[in-house]
Order: sequence, then C-alpha cells, then structure tokens
Amino acid sequence: MNRLQMAECAESLRAGGLALLDLSRSIKRIIDWRPQDHLDESLRALPTSVRNVLTGLGIYTVSALADTTGGELIRQRNFGKKSLAAVQALLGAQGLKLRDQE
Repeated sequence: MNRLQMAECAESLRAGGLALLDLSRSIKRIIDWRPQDHLDESLRALPTSVRNVLTGLGIYTVSALADTTGGELIRQRNFGKKSLAAVQALLGAQGLKLRDQE
C-alpha cells in the first residue's frame, strides 16, 4: 500500500469515525430523554408531585390536561383535592376547564 492509499484509508476511517460519533451522540440524547424536559412551560408552574402524576399519565401539554376528567385525575395515587384545585386554577387562568367541568 502506497502513501496515497494509506492517506485515503485514514481519511475514510476518520470520516466513518465522525459519523459513528454523531450517531452515538444521537443515541445518548434518546436514552437521556426525560418526559419532564418536554412539558409545556405552563405545566411547570404546578407542584412537582402533581407534574409527576401527570407525566405518569402521559400528559405533557395543557391541551391534553384539559382533555382529562377530574375523576381520572383523582383516582391516581398521590393526587387529591389540593392537586385537583391546582390543576383547575392553572386551566382556569388560561380559560380552560377539565373535560367533565364544561
């Protein structure tokens, strides 16, 4: 193998290595993804315990929250009258209500 071939081979390996590095970074971002990082900003105003229940239910947006009933929320562990009041206050501030309160 001459010097030119070795240089081309090294460049090819370097380019492949960069592609693998980019791929590994993408995979790391997917693995490190947490639902809490993707909550609507307005939901972040709720207490942590309430947010934890909501993310456990797959609720990450205000519109998804408004599409939920109070009964569905109250049935969840660690979600009581105070939590429900906090959710209703948040929705009320935006002119929304839970589905069963319309």
